[in-house]
Amino acid sequence: DSTYTTEILNMKPGVRLFIYSDGIIECENPAGEFFGAERLQDLLKTASSSSLDEITGTVWAHLKDWRGKDFFEDDISLLILER
Repeated sequence: DSTYTTEILNMKPGVRLFIYSDGIIECENPAGEFFGAERLQDLLKTASSSSLDEITGTVWAHLKDWRGKDFFEDDISLLILER
């Protein structure tokens, strides 16, 4: 019974769109702190000139370091669209 809306995005060549699950920004470190949207945005800006594979690898490595283990309590999803 959910209602969804449709949005059309016109992306210029070379533009990337990052779509991620809340499991990334709500990933907790051993002290109980969230990874957070700002930290993710900073990480993506820093890696912006990297290949898509390198970006996903970088995000994965940072999340594992932040979490302190390979186990995550929530889904970790990142979709990158590039034109």
